[in-house]
Amino acid sequence: MSTEQPQGGSNYREGMVVAARDLAPLRELLRIWDRWQARNPRVEAEDIRQYLYVAGFAVQGFEQARAYLSAVRRVPETALVPLVRAVFEQAVTAQWVALVPDGWKALTQHSGEERSKTAKEFISMGEEPWTQWAEQIRAQLQHDPANLANDHTHWGANFKDRCRELTPSKDFYAHYRLMSEETHPTAGILHQWVRMPLETGGAIRVVKPDVGVDLTWPHQLLTSMIWLAQAVCMLEGNVGRQNYLDRVARDNGAIPRLELSEEHHKRIRKAARRAAREAARATPISMVSDRLAR
Repeated sequence: MSTEQPQGGSNYREGMVVAARDLAPLRELLRIWDRWQARNPRVEAEDIRQYLYVAGFAVQGFEQARAYLSAVRRVPETALVPLVRAVFEQAVTAQWVALVPDGWKALTQHSGEERSKTAKEFISMGEEPWTQWAEQIRAQLQHDPANLANDHTHWGANFKDRCRELTPSKDFYAHYRLMSEETHPTAGILHQWVRMPLETGGAIRVVKPDVGVDLTWPHQLLTSMIWLAQAVCMLEGNVGRQNYLDRVARDNGAIPRLELSEEHHKRIRKAARRAAREAARATPISMVSDRLAR
């Protein structure tokens, strides 16, 4: 193998390599978040589990953002895109759960099904520590409420459709797929690191991208951090913090918060009509006659 610096095919777009000052908004928001977290809030939520989901996603997302900021000046940024992708996925999901009150049930249902499959796979190994881990998973699942299937069950299992239920942008899932190109071990990431030999029988060329940042990913990460914090503040009812986050978004050209799309509202209306029809079919004829007689 031979090692060379990237030419025009570098993963860093010409004119978009930015200085350390462009990471300042991320560092400042992380500092503010740490200050907010120093005071445990008292949340008067209709269902505390909705808040637990959102808060859990937010805490992990901000810690992943911290990991990105710690490493971004030390390794090529393309190696950190999986972190940006993870924070984005959690941010979109946190917004969806905050906006859809029973959405957490759909996520719990899907998570329980997937973890049950994991436990079954561990049991099939037939030896420790796998069987012990399987028993731990099954013990944890005993604490989850039973049968949480509802009108949102499909969306709890499908990130693409969760993206379609949020607005103002229609390209959330496209962004996710773009980041997936630099996350999974597929042919898509090869050009970032290696090149074919210049001649038959020659050495494979290792191309190590420059250490630095592309404007795309810090902006994506900052937007995701804003969405995570907004989802938490929404359920806490903290208008002051929401207004602060709106200003951060506005100052940095980011979308401040998400809303439910018309596609979501159509789905809910359709589910309501279906439930009404099923209720009508289940109503005894005697009760219908009594109502008509009144």
